[in-house]
Amino acid sequence: MVDEREAGAAGDGEGEGGGDVPWREILRDLQLGKEVEIPVNGQQDLGKKRRQVTRRAERHGMAVEVTAGDGLIRVRRTGEAVADPEAETSDRERRERRRAERQGNTAGA
Repeated sequence: MVDEREAGAAGDGEGEGGGDVPWREILRDLQLGKEVEIPVNGQQDLGKKRRQVTRRAERHGMAVEVTAGDGLIRVRRTGEAVADPEAETSDRERRERRRAERQGNTAGA
């Protein structure tokens, strides 16, 4: 289990904004079926880390359940990630498609 002492280590370099969270260790523990705890500082940090751990787990094929505790979030693996039809589409492609859709909607108005 990852605790506050371990979370003080530098980020692992997996993606941008790793910050003070040891993501590799967290993902490894989740893959092994362990519950992990990630320290948070306030509601904004709680939301940010909840989104980060969910996204990272999904990229590794895992579905997770995140619950808020006192100054931390608890994360446990709940199964395999559900295939997202847009998962293989890049962010840029999605933005371009949405932009084209908006332009098409405004052209007809």
